[in-house]
Amino acid sequence: MTETPVDQIAPEHTHEDRRAAFLETQTTDGDLSVRTFEFNSRGARVVGRLYGDGAAAERRVLIAHDAGQSSADPQISGLCRELATRGAWVAVLDLPLHGARSNPKLTPRLLASLGAGYLRDELEEALWRDYSDQTRADFSGCLEVLEEALPTPAPTCFLGLGLGASCGAHFLSRDAGVDKSVLVGLRRHAVPDALVPVTLPPSAGPVLLLSGGEDVPRGETEALAAEIPAAESEWFPGSGSPPDLPQRAWQFFAG
Repeated sequence: MTETPVDQIAPEHTHEDRRAAFLETQTTDGDLSVRTFEFNSRGARVVGRLYGDGAAAERRVLIAHDAGQSSADPQISGLCRELATRGAWVAVLDLPLHGARSNPKLTPRLLASLGAGYLRDELEEALWRDYSDQTRADFSGCLEVLEEALPTPAPTCFLGLGLGASCGAHFLSRDAGVDKSVLVGLRRHAVPDALVPVTLPPSAGPVLLLSGGEDVPRGETEALAAEIPAAESEWFPGSGSPPDLPQRAWQFFAG
C-alpha cells in the first residue's frame, strides 16, 4: 500500500474525492500491523485505525464503536486485533463528535439527546440529520481504505455496537456494498427515528442482531429481526456486548 503524505490531503476534497493519509504504523506480535489514518469526509477530518496481516487477510471488516467510545478504546482495539488475527483487514474510525473529533459543546448535547430518545428542539433535529449523513459518508470512506488494503475480491463485513449499530443500520439501508453485518444493541428508538430505518433492503445482506438482556428486551430484538430480510437474532445475558463477540461475529461472517 502506498502511503500518502499528510500534506497531500487537499482541503477541498469532498466525500467523492478523498485519499487516506497514513500517519503512523505500529507492528504488534507476529505480523499484525496497526496503522493510523485520516481522510476528508464532507469537509470533516476523519481519524481511524487499520489493523491487518496482509498475508493472511481473507475479508474486510468495518467496525463502528458505541457512544462515548473511540477508535482507541481498549475494548474496540482488542476487538479489532481479534478479528485481524483471524484473517481480516479491520478498519475502525472515530464516530463524529467522538475521540479526536469531540466538540466541547456538541458532544454532550448529542449524548444527552441519545439518552433521551427524542428530539427536544430544532438544533437537535439538525444535529442528528447531519450526523446520519456524516456517518454514511465516513463509513463509505473507510470501505475505500479497506479496499485499498485488500484490493482482491473479498467479502466486506460491518460490525456496529450501540450507536455504531444504529448508524450502521442507516448506512446499510442505502445499499452500502456490505455482504454481512453484526449489529449489537440495536434498538428501534435508541436514537431519533430518522436515523434508524424501520427495515433494511435485501441488498443489505444477512444481518445478525445481538442484544443483552439488560439493554434490550428480547422480544424487541426478535420483532426487529422479523422486519429485516435475511436477519437473525441472538440474546445474551448482561449488557453491552458479549465477551465472546469476536468469535460470534467471525463465525457469522465466515458462515
